[in-house]
Amino acid sequence: MILPYIAITILFLLPIIAFLFKQVTNLKGVVIGVTVFITSIVLLAYFSSFSFIGNYQISSLNNKIIQKILNNNEIEDDLFSEFDLLVPLEDQKIWLVKYLNKSISDKKIKSAESLIAFSEPFFKTNEEKLVFYNFYTMLRDLKFPISKEVALMVDLSSLDSLECSILESEIEVYINNGPEIPIASKKSSDLDKILLDSSHSLIPGFDLSSAYLNNEEMLLEAKILCENGA
Repeated sequence: MILPYIAITILFLLPIIAFLFKQVTNLKGVVIGVTVFITSIVLLAYFSSFSFIGNYQISSLNNKIIQKILNNNEIEDDLFSEFDLLVPLEDQKIWLVKYLNKSISDKKIKSAESLIAFSEPFFKTNEEKLVFYNFYTMLRDLKFPISKEVALMVDLSSLDSLECSILESEIEVYINNGPEIPIASKKSSDLDKILLDSSHSLIPGFDLSSAYLNNEEMLLEAKILCENGA
């Protein structure tokens, strides 16, 4: 989008430069002054912090993306290319968060999916990745409502037969042959009806619901603390 304005400016300057070099005239000072003035206007219109052309383009881009979200349409690559070009780097993440919030809260799944796919590289730090994973989880739960109902009930009451008065238990669930990070973890002083769900994951989206939707085989590990310290 910048190149057309550069091209126009160059084309505008060519005849003036030719005039200045070829003509013997007392008007050179006036021509130079007018040239500098018009060139400054072009640069101000597009490149400065007061750029009305740049601001108009950004506003137009924003309206296009919002309209796509309202219509639940996939946001095309050309709009994302405009986004990369026009929106200042320091503002891009803020804009994407707003678009993701709107598309998910308005239940616009197609728009949200395209935004999720485009947005991931922008969230780089651990804190930012947690924000992104939360958006991913919200979109998954919106697309697959059953994921909100996935839970695991663990009953340790059969351990009463052990010579151990249980003080506390810690339940961890892993994906078989998966990362050594539990998809659910919970400490409890109860022996029966220990309920684990997606809220007990360490990483949003890497949870019981994800394992269920992907038909993963899960492993359960139970650690027990007895009164005698065993």
